Amino acid sequence: MPFTRWFVFHIHKLRRVGFHDWVMLFATIAIAISTIVYTHYAKKQWKAMDEQKGVMQGQLDQMKTGAKQTDQMISATNSLAATSADQLRLMRAQLVGSQGDTLRMQARVDDRGLTVYIDRPTVDGVAPPMRIRAKDVDIAFVATVRSIADRKTIGVPVTFRQHIPTLSKEAYYVYRIPVPDYSAGYAAGTLDRFVTMRGTFRYDNGFGDLIKEDICIGYFGYKTKRGEDRGGSCDCSILDASLRDAMDQKRKEEAAPK
Repeated sequence: MPFTRWFVFHIHKLRRVGFHDWVMLFATIAIAISTIVYTHYAKKQWKAMDEQKGVMQGQLDQMKTGAKQTDQMISATNSLAATSADQLRLMRAQLVGSQGDTLRMQARVDDRGLTVYIDRPTVDGVAPPMRIRAKDVDIAFVATVRSIADRKTIGVPVTFRQHIPTLSKEAYYVYRIPVPDYSAGYAAGTLDRFVTMRGTFRYDNGFGDLIKEDICIGYFGYKTKRGEDRGGSCDCSILDASLRDAMDQKRKEEAAPK
């Protein structure tokens, strides 16, 4: 069919199309166009979102890596701090061991009463080199005389307390404490009583460390007819056994031929 006739034919058909049909036609065309446009922009938006997802995933991975590195740095810092603290403690212990002052308290009893000594320990008779001196030395005890037979207190307990703010270079101190109720029996040559010394001995070693020693020592003895001193001292925990041994020894001496 020639184009002219085909064109005229369809023009006549179009003239018979109603208004509502035209509206539907244009609406369909508009929907098709809007769908194409929406699809085009939706595709672009999807691509942009996909790219954004990749960027966000990368940021998340970086954050995870950064957090892991931070945890590792914190762990390393804590480890370093612990190591440093251990080294400081070791250095302080070495310094205190080599420079800190060390004192000892000794005591004995005889017919004059108690004699208390404070000095520094020696090694093979040689005093340690000059170090940081101890300070705030405190001695406090109560000396009580008791009967060996029934453990009853004889006389009045003797209280002794001494404070030394700063020690001299030699650090040798002697204190004599009269204990009349004990000395009388000691000088008479009888072994019927003993004396216990209970208290504390403490001092600052020069580095702020308080060194404390609880004192509980028992003393017993007597003077023989030849003027010789017998007896000794011991820890309170073995005092009873030591007293029994001393009394046995005295009985043997008295039973021996003169």
